[in-house]
Amino acid sequence: MIYLASPYSHTDPNIMQQRFEAVEAKAAELMKEGVPAYSPIVHGHAMAQKHDLPTDFAFWQNHCISMLKKADSMIVLALDGWDKSIGVMAEIKFCHANAIDVIFVNA
Repeated sequence: MIYLASPYSHTDPNIMQQRFEAVEAKAAELMKEGVPAYSPIVHGHAMAQKHDLPTDFAFWQNHCISMLKKADSMIVLALDGWDKSIGVMAEIKFCHANAIDVIFVNA
């Protein structure tokens, strides 16, 4: 399974929506290619909106790391801000510490 990481949280809800749409499109592309991919953003975006859940990594960290432990590798969708994302940087650090390959792709 591929874990698909991307930045998400932002003070501007329009940017969060754009980030969700970009990673959703990438997840769909991977699935069309037969690649089993999981994105915590695709999984949690609608749920967070519908059920008023927090959108920060502190809230989602346990869920994300639990899923990342099951991954064969991680793809980072290099959207603007990926290198400033607390969540993406923590996920990369986890991968490096646990010998999980990290692959960067442009949006």
